[in-house]
This record gives sequence, C-alpha cells and structure tokens, in this order.
Amino acid sequence: MSIDQIIRTGTTTRWSDTVAFNGLLFLCEVPNELTGDIVSQTSEVLDLLTQRLNSNASDPGRLLSATIYLPFKEDLAAFNPIWDGWLPA
Repeated sequence: MSIDQIIRTGTTTRWSDTVAFNGLLFLCEVPNELTGDIVSQTSEVLDLLTQRLNSNASDPGRLLSATIYLPFKEDLAAFNPIWDGWLPA
C-alpha cells in the first residue's frame, strides 16, 4: 500500500464511513435510530465511532478535530457530559 493511496470503507453513494489517507483517518457517523433522545443518539454514535477507531488501530485520544451537528441548541447541556466522558483527559 502506497502512503498516498486513499482507502475508503463503508462507501455509499453519498459518503464513506471511513477514509484513510497519508496516516490520517476521516470518519463520518450518524445515529441509526433517529427517534431516540440526545442521550441515546449520542451514546450510539460514540459507540460506533469507538468501534470504527478501534478497527483502524486508533482511539479517541488521537482525534485532531471533530465537527458535531446538534439540531437543537437545547440538547447541548445533555450532550456535553457524554462527549466529555468519552474523550480522554
């Protein structure tokens, strides 16, 4: 495998779940169950991200950046403690 090779997994017509390039891993994750509250959706997404990171020999401590979209600003208070607990100190 060449260092400049792009490796995509979980590719659909709109996105790839994982794209690896030049030692970097780009991930996209959305909850499967959209009827749950912010706590259940956040927990689901972070579990899926953990699995995807682990399957690529990585972990949350190696994150360089994250973009998170919450549809309701009122959900931020419930989201933050879950996110903070998932990230290492």
